[in-house]
Amino acid sequence: MPRQNPAPPGGGDLTLGAPNYTRTFRTTSTFTDVPTGNLSVDARVVWSDALTAWEPSPSAWRGVLYSYLPITVRVQYSIVPGTLTFSASGFPADGSATVSAGPYSATLGGGGSQSVQALPGRYSTSASPEVSVSRSGNGVSWTEIYTLQSVSPAEVAVKSYETSTVSATYSGPLPGTLCEDGSCRQVPPGAYTAPASQLLRTYTQTRTESCPSGYTGSITVTETWEDWRVWSPGVVGVSSRGTAGFTSRVESRLVNTSTQNNCELIREPPEPPTQTTQSTDPSNQSTNPSNQTTDPSNQSTDPSQSQTLTQPTDEPNSRLTDEPTKPTDEPTKPTDELTTQTNTDASQSNGNEDDGGYSQVNIDLQVSLIGPGHLSWLPQPMPGKGSSTASGRKHWSERRKEEIARSLLAQRSLW
Repeated sequence: MPRQNPAPPGGGDLTLGAPNYTRTFRTTSTFTDVPTGNLSVDARVVWSDALTAWEPSPSAWRGVLYSYLPITVRVQYSIVPGTLTFSASGFPADGSATVSAGPYSATLGGGGSQSVQALPGRYSTSASPEVSVSRSGNGVSWTEIYTLQSVSPAEVAVKSYETSTVSATYSGPLPGTLCEDGSCRQVPPGAYTAPASQLLRTYTQTRTESCPSGYTGSITVTETWEDWRVWSPGVVGVSSRGTAGFTSRVESRLVNTSTQNNCELIREPPEPPTQTTQSTDPSNQSTNPSNQTTDPSNQSTDPSQSQTLTQPTDEPNSRLTDEPTKPTDEPTKPTDELTTQTNTDASQSNGNEDDGGYSQVNIDLQVSLIGPGHLSWLPQPMPGKGSSTASGRKHWSERRKEEIARSLLAQRSLW
């Protein structure tokens, strides 16, 4: 008994064949008068409407019918689908849009397409209203927005065995707003560089500085400046429907400096030299024996006084020696007193004359010095005539005392 399941609307289209036997039927049927022998069932496609086709499976069956042995043949009809092809355009490939037709849809990148099987029928179409694409570059980022312009067709008919197309078209990107100091305009989304700097003016400034220490006058410094209009930030990203901008400021730049030095060295007047006058006139020195004293109480012990000259008395210890004083091993005791005793008494000479025609003068020197070492002095003959007067001896004695005192002062300054 041939059967079909499910039955298409209006039934199927089947033919039962046996030897000298043919029957056509559309629904489930039972046949009892079929001759034995070879048996066949053929099924054909049926269209339930202009879009929907029903396809049998199997479309042909073959078998053998025996007496008293029933046979069941099952034929199943199913709808033949159609094909929907979705496509999208007008935005970058890394964007993403969803295009739909009834319960069928596909997610596409810009310029892409995708096919799906769909049951025959008529379907309304749609697509994503906007496509957003993220971008970055030059250290900034922005977003591009593409808007849906159209979906074609608005309603798609899917027919068995056939392909239908649904296309979504986008436009964009939408502009953004770029401002420069409050002056705005619409621009495509992207990275924008700040305007170039603008030279506004050039001017000079002069100032006066003090000279260094030890100089008089001033230093004149002249500076050349430029005012520039500069913008910040350097780069901005403008997104669709977004706003970005640059702000400017005036920047002063020093481009040149010149210096005029008017300083002069301060020259102080030289100090007048200090003159020291030392009297060496023998006439200022007293040679009057009456002005000399042998009183020890009259001798000066002032440390500031370089020496004290006293006239020795006629003590028998006064002697004339031709040998230098031998130094001792004991150091001289430090003292600020310098004492020189010189015997210039004319009576000591006794008027004696040596063979050279010189007068002999006995000089007894007693020297006390500060510091180590010893000095010895030898009496020297005074050149002159064979006869000598007391005034001559006195004059030679005064000169010799002056020379001795100078030498002692020089030695003391070395210590």
